[in-house]
Order: sequence, then structure tokens, then C-alpha cells
Amino acid sequence: MGMPGSKIFTEDHKKFLSPNQLVTRDRETGIIVTFTLNEEEFKLAHSKKDSDWDKMCESVLKRNRLVDLDAKSIKGNYDLIWLNGRPVH
Repeated sequence: MGMPGSKIFTEDHKKFLSPNQLVTRDRETGIIVTFTLNEEEFKLAHSKKDSDWDKMCESVLKRNRLVDLDAKSIKGNYDLIWLNGRPVH
């Protein structure tokens, strides 16, 4: 999706996404970052409960920390943009 380090997200980028990719913007750098959600995280992301959203964020953080010990949580560090073919509110 775009060039690494991109700060813009356009209509054209959307056609390269799979439904389970959460598109965000890093609040510190403004860089667009995608997170590929597993099946359980995807279900939690679609729930109306805040506690399910928190569980999804924690799960993604745990997976990311296996690769990058300094990984940041989605909640509080990223602005949500796009998931499953539509904007995230």
C-alpha cells in the first residue's frame, strides 16, 4: 500500500488492501501504517463493545512485540482510517 513511509492514503490505495487490514496513521510521525488482523482480531474489531476493541489492540500489540520490542499499541498511538472496505469511526 503506497511507498513505505507514506503520509497519504488515497482511493487508489484501497484496492490493494485485503478486508482484514487495518489502516492507521501514526500520531507522532503521521506515517500510514497497516496492521493485518487475524480472524479473532478481525471479529473483535467489528464488535460494538469497547472491551472487545481493547482485546483486539492487546492481541495485535503482543504479536508485534514478538518482532519489535518497542512496538506501540494501536489504541492511543494511531488514528484509525480504514478496515474491511470502509472508514473506521
